[in-house]
Amino acid sequence: MVTDRTAVLILRAWAEPHGPSTLRASARYSTAAGRNAWRALNLHGPEAIAAFVHGWLLEVEADAARPPEDGRGIDDE
Repeated sequence: MVTDRTAVLILRAWAEPHGPSTLRASARYSTAAGRNAWRALNLHGPEAIAAFVHGWLLEVEADAARPPEDGRGIDDE
């Protein structure tokens, strides 16, 4: 059986004309795609958006280092 370690990030970004930081983003994400483990978050400002993406990537990397839940390797059948 092949274990899928796919993670998904959908990031929608736009600029609003007023305010100290005009960049906004809406993120829909999962580190366990296929398990209906979706989360959503609204962000504002380039630093906050970049920090979120960076943190999400670190979570994906950490999840990949863990053994599969069934105890089998990714390529084991």
